[in-house]
Amino acid sequence: MSAEIYQQLWQQFQCALAQHQIVTDPYLDNLADDRRGITALAFLQPNSPAACSEVQVFQQQLAALEPAQYLQPASELHLTLLSIVSCISGFTLPQSDAAAYAIVFQRVLTMLQQDIIERRIPPLQIELRGVTASPSCILLQGFAQGEGLNRLRDQLRQAYRQSGLHHSMDSRYHQQSAHLTLCRFPRPLQQPEAVLALCRQYQDYLFGHLPLQQIDLVFNNWYLHSAVTWPLAAAELTASPDWLVPESLSDN
Repeated sequence: MSAEIYQQLWQQFQCALAQHQIVTDPYLDNLADDRRGITALAFLQPNSPAACSEVQVFQQQLAALEPAQYLQPASELHLTLLSIVSCISGFTLPQSDAAAYAIVFQRVLTMLQQDIIERRIPPLQIELRGVTASPSCILLQGFAQGEGLNRLRDQLRQAYRQSGLHHSMDSRYHQQSAHLTLCRFPRPLQQPEAVLALCRQYQDYLFGHLPLQQIDLVFNNWYLHSAVTWPLAAAELTASPDWLVPESLSDN
């Protein structure tokens, strides 16, 4: 399913370039943007420093072509596991509600950790291979290995729906892919053909693997800017040392 989604986005990107219809983001430079939400995610840097370094090499090449575009900083690169509350203008989070959201999150992750320890499911891991793009951004393609990511998402959905807490899960779209946003377009592309060529160069490049070992729940703005992202809870998903990583997941 992820491969089909990424291919559809790529086709939309190529069409937007051909028709000069790149979609710029008017909020990136807007300090008054007050859209906030709650997100379960995995940051790339602490979970896979090597893959993060590979991503930065690509971003540096992109910056040389398009210095005016917005590159997601290394510390903010993340895989969204589930948007519990999609970012909306004026959303606030009282301390009592913050604790309630954290309790639900910790309960789900504790059960999932037990499933991993008892080998009912393998450790969660994402293969990071290739880039794609849409009319508004450039994405790192992630491919979940096994059903662990879907299981985590489904358990979070069920738990928050049963909690009585406010949520807007899947209101924008049903989260199925495992992508990371690398670049957003606040301005029109100045070298669209060069950007297209660079993305094609990396279209099947293996950046590495993202083991989902540290999972966070945060109160955030649309772009996960560190300055306005508040941690609500964190959980570790660890496997026993003798759990062998399948050969297909080992780095080249």
